[in-house]
Amino acid sequence: MKDTETQVCRDILARQQLGIAKYKTTVAENPLTLRQWITHGYEEALDLSVYLKRAMQEIDTIRQQEQARCIAIVYGQCSSDNEAQRIVDAIKGNP
Repeated sequence: MKDTETQVCRDILARQQLGIAKYKTTVAENPLTLRQWITHGYEEALDLSVYLKRAMQEIDTIRQQEQARCIAIVYGQCSSDNEAQRIVDAIKGNP
């Protein structure tokens, strides 16, 4: 696997090339005002927060599904409900 920093550098280069092809200019040559740059960055950060929240929701859903499967397996394998409940509590992180 490539190291993270190298991959990020490659991603930046690819993004730069895409931006130049799309906008026909570099960021350094773009004549936006400081306020426009800040607004643009702020809007990008808002988009990022939506993407991150969506990813968090997907992780939570997957974790809940996996937990439910584990619980079903535990109840199917244990000789008593008390034994199963102790294991389920451990899976859920309950004392």
